[in-house]
Amino acid sequence: MTIDLATAEPLFFVPELSSLGTDGVLNTRESKHAGGSRRLRNGDSILTFDGEGLVARCVITHLDPRGRSTAFSIEQRTAFAKPEYQVGLACAVPKGDRQNTLLDMTIQAGMTDYWPVRFERSVTKAPELSERWQRIAVEACKQSRRAWLPRLHEPLEFADLIELAQSWALVVADAADSSAGVPAASTNSGSLLVVGPEGGLTQREKQALLDAEARVINLGPHILRTETAAVAGTVSLMREQVSNPS
Repeated sequence: MTIDLATAEPLFFVPELSSLGTDGVLNTRESKHAGGSRRLRNGDSILTFDGEGLVARCVITHLDPRGRSTAFSIEQRTAFAKPEYQVGLACAVPKGDRQNTLLDMTIQAGMTDYWPVRFERSVTKAPELSERWQRIAVEACKQSRRAWLPRLHEPLEFADLIELAQSWALVVADAADSSAGVPAASTNSGSLLVVGPEGGLTQREKQALLDAEARVINLGPHILRTETAAVAGTVSLMREQVSNPS
């Protein structure tokens, strides 16, 4: 019987899950969550996942009252296939904590790949991938009950972004005619949403994207913050793929 991720059982990240036998231990961060905010006890049922599709239903066998250690026994495993709908995001980096909001919300919405991109009008340098981003990805997957973690890629310059058109169907979020640059059906990895900085894409960047057979989607008449456009565009592409599966 397949495990139902939509159940009320709390979900915890165990990256080494596939190598475990019948027993395991939550790491310190997850253990504190179990004994603290979740207030779990011995005998409670939980779900664990490794971020690569494996989910297990477990029973807590020992929980340290201080939340330093939580042991569990595994009762059932289910391997979930990779998401059918691949929606990537190549995006300018917003200022400050808004980057964390961008990652959290787009992952909850279904984003499967993320590239921070340096555009001509970017005001924030695309940073190297950080442990903080990985933690945000884990928490967003726990919230949205996802078995697969998104792939977080190293930063790109704009020229490198164009090369992704060889394997992804590029989709540009821009206040322009949404009929522009609509490509024929492709066998690419999926749809890759391109979101520029709040200063907008330059004409040179727009033309380069259209030359790469990108299509343009209009997210409405208003000027959106980068993270707002990223979330709205991700939801739009997920809805499009669910409504029109290949």
